[in-house]
Amino acid sequence: MAESDGLARRIAQVIRQDVTSMHGYAIQPSAGLVKLDAMENPFRLPEPLQRELGARLARVAINRYPGQCVADVVAALTRHVQLPAGCKLILGNGSDELIDLLSVACDVSGAGILAPLPGFVMYEMSARLRGLRFTGVPLTPDFQLDRAAMLAAIERERPSLSDIVTRWEA
Repeated sequence: MAESDGLARRIAQVIRQDVTSMHGYAIQPSAGLVKLDAMENPFRLPEPLQRELGARLARVAINRYPGQCVADVVAALTRHVQLPAGCKLILGNGSDELIDLLSVACDVSGAGILAPLPGFVMYEMSARLRGLRFTGVPLTPDFQLDRAAMLAAIERERPSLSDIVTRWEA
C-alpha cells in the first residue's frame, strides 16, 4: 500500500492535474458488427495479397528511417492533389497524430482550436493536452455543420486551428 501511495504522490508531482483527470479515449467493442465510424476496413486482405505484401515487406529495411522514398511519395501526392504553390503536404500515422502535430505547432499564448460538436474527440483532447483553448460549435439538429455558427465562432474566437477548412473544402 505504501508503494502505491508513493507512486500516486510522484504522479501528482510530475503530471498536470488536468491531464490526470482526463478520461481515456475509449473504442467501443465492435465484434460481429460492420464498423464504419473509424475508417476501418471490415474485410481482411485476400490471401494472395497478404503473401505478396509479406514478401515485399521482408525486403524493406524497416530498421532504418525512410529515405528518399518519403520525399518521392510526398512529391507524387502533391502533384496528384494539385497542391497550390507555397503549400506543403504533411503525412502522419492517422488523423490523431496530424491533429496533435498541428496543435503543437499552434501552441502559443492565447491559441485555440475550434471544431464542431459532436465531432472528432481528438481536437478537444489535443487542445487540452497542449493547454490550448477549445471551442466547440454545435451541429444543426440534423447533424450538419452550422455554417453561420462556425463562421461566427471563427470570427469571435480567432482559433489557430479549425476543422472547418477540411469539412467545406471536401
